[in-house]
Formats: sequence, C-alpha cells, structure tokens
Amino acid sequence: MQTCFRKAVAGAAVVSVLMLSGPALAVPLALNFSVNVGGMNAMKLKFAGDIGKTAYNARVSLRPNGLAGLFIKKSFDLSVKGRFNDAHARPDSFSMTIKKKKKTRVAHVRWAGGRVQWSRKPGYGADRVKAINAALKGAVTDPLSMLIQQGVSKSANPCKGRVRIFDGHDVYDLVVKRIGADRVRTPVYKGDTIICRLTYVPIAGMSEKKKRRQLANPPVFTAWLGKVKSAAHGWVYMPVKATGSIKGRSFTAIATSASFGGKPLRPAKTGG
Repeated sequence: MQTCFRKAVAGAAVVSVLMLSGPALAVPLALNFSVNVGGMNAMKLKFAGDIGKTAYNARVSLRPNGLAGLFIKKSFDLSVKGRFNDAHARPDSFSMTIKKKKKTRVAHVRWAGGRVQWSRKPGYGADRVKAINAALKGAVTDPLSMLIQQGVSKSANPCKGRVRIFDGHDVYDLVVKRIGADRVRTPVYKGDTIICRLTYVPIAGMSEKKKRRQLANPPVFTAWLGKVKSAAHGWVYMPVKATGSIKGRSFTAIATSASFGGKPLRPAKTGG
C-alpha cells in the first residue's frame, strides 16, 4: 500500500491530491482519504496546502490506522513548494521522509538553474547514486507537482503521457492514460469524473531485485478525478477516489472529508 501513495500518491496517492499557493490569492485545500486494504480500514492519507495563481505548496502524510498499525509499520511524509511557469507546475523543493519501526530515511530534492540537486540520509552507494544521476537528465518532477500539474490542466484529457519522477529515494516513470468516465457519489463529491490509469515503471534507486519484480508485474493504479471550482484557476481536476492492488491485495482510497477555499467541493460546469 505504501508503494501506491509513494509512487502514484495519484494513484492515488497515490494518490492523490493537489495544493497550490499564491502569495496574494492563496486558496487553501484540505483532503482526507480513508484507505481500505483487504476489507480493513488500514491507513489514513491527509493532504493540506494552497492553490494560487503563481505558486503552490502541499503537504501529505500517510499513516496506519487503528489496529492496522500492528501489521503496517511504515509511514510517509511528503512536502513540496513550487511555482507556475508557462502554465506548468515547476517544483523548487521537495522532501520525503519514510519511517519504518525505528528506521528513518529522509530525502531532499531541489531544482536550481535547470539542475536537480538531492541528498538522502542514510546515503546510497556510489553505483546507485550514479544510476540515479544518470536518470535525472531531461525533464524531471516530483510526485506532488505531477499531480498538481494534472490538476490545473485545461485539457479535456489531463490523463495522458509519460512523466519522469524523482522523490529523493527512487526515480520512476508514471505512464498515464484516460480509460473512461464515471459519475460518482462519495462523502465529499457527487458528480462526473474522468478515470485515469497510472502505471508505475521503475528506473533507478531501488534494488535490482525489486526493479526486476516491478518491471515484470508493474503496479497499476486507477484514479477518479472530479472537476472542481477554483477561485485561482477557474477549475481544477481533483482526485476523489483511487483503487489498485499491492502484492496481490486490493485497496480502495476514498476522500472522506474535504474543503476548498473553506467550502465543500463543488463540481465545475462542463467546459469550465
């Protein structure tokens, strides 16, 4: 399950969520997801941040819920700050902390002068660092900025393409494809959605054994995006539901509470 929100956090993460902030017209957004795994309400995902005209920020946490904490020992914290440039979400800085029992792994990524700079504690060996740096040539973003970019897209189909992502721990591609449309009823959103499929493709940072396993059976996630009114951007696509399978066990993530600009989510009119 942790793989879902770490790699897709669109999937859902997966999954997930968006937030942006502008210095003048910041619009706060808060989303809480319940993640059900194998019939158990296993994890909670919280998203908080702001949407603005020129800049954005977002914070995400993923924690075991209730008795699931006896079996799930990992938790995640992600944060990003960035700007909008030419209608694109451009990250300035991103961090991701992974905790498992008494072990903590912390990664920081910065985009400066067209280059990606990063650090991780504990550090990687020379071979893994070399592989990661080789994979960072060209356009690279972080998982939260990828979702934000998808959210503010004015395309009739924001679910398309292949995106190179680096979270400070791993480099991977997300192959995104629209597979349909649906009308949904969730605790926070009732209305039309588009359905996106996200396929995770490992590139560098993970062990070779894990990479071979994921290439042979790539994690695939499905996200339902609702079109929601936004003061700063007219409207945005926002994930309200996600599904997938982790190690043979299915999961469903549902938004259980949400506010946008201090108000409930409101579907935008077709065509904006």
